[in-house]
Amino acid sequence: MSRMNSRTRKKLYPILVLRDGEYCNMCGKVGSTKSLIIDHIDNNPRNNALHNLQLLCRGCNHRKNPRGEAKPKNQNIEIHEPPASKEMLKNEICEPIFRDWLEEELRRWGRKEVKDALNAGAEVAGVSPATTERYLSKMTSSAGKLSVVVINGVKFVVFKDIWNRK
Repeated sequence: MSRMNSRTRKKLYPILVLRDGEYCNMCGKVGSTKSLIIDHIDNNPRNNALHNLQLLCRGCNHRKNPRGEAKPKNQNIEIHEPPASKEMLKNEICEPIFRDWLEEELRRWGRKEVKDALNAGAEVAGVSPATTERYLSKMTSSAGKLSVVVINGVKFVVFKDIWNRK
């Protein structure tokens, strides 16, 4: 199989990194310019369409394209999503903590002042108040369980009426 020339590789590699991240598309191994190979998914070295290109580590590239062995063209390969960013992983942990804490507070007290929910919830979940504001925004959306009501000029979070019914 022919190799991609260096000028084309230098042009395409940063585009693929921006699109997919600097990871092997099969095993998720973090790579670098020197360790990741631009692979043609359909094994056609002339097809440099972006949808036909992926980054693979040397090991996965060899498994997909073994040298000296007959292999079927267009073989099915399993493509993995790149690992989530640190922020996304933290969010997957912290958002449920905030949600569970706030719902427990509402079951206990019936309502919670929005400002306190954001600040105390940030403390409990280990995130910033801006992040808990995003969480609360989702929870009070049309699909969420909660709503914001104003009592004597103060905003409170409460369960929507439908969720209060037993």
